[in-house]
Amino acid sequence: MRYNQPHTEVHVMAQSVGQYFKQKWEPQEAALLDKYQTFLDGGGVLVRPPTVAIKTDTSPKRRS
Repeated sequence: MRYNQPHTEVHVMAQSVGQYFKQKWEPQEAALLDKYQTFLDGGGVLVRPPTVAIKTDTSPKRRS
C-alpha cells in the first residue's frame, strides 16, 4: 500500500488482505491476552520445559 496509489488494484487488494488478517487475528489475540495476562502484568513466572540430560562418557579410554 505504501508504494501504490489509492484506488489502484494492488492497493485495494492489499487493503482487503489487511482487513481479512485483522478479522482473523483479533479473536486469537484476545485469547492469548486472556491466557497470559497474569504474566504480562508482572505476576507470573515463565516456566521452562525440563531439559534432557545428555550422558557423556568420562571414563578413560584404553589403547589396544
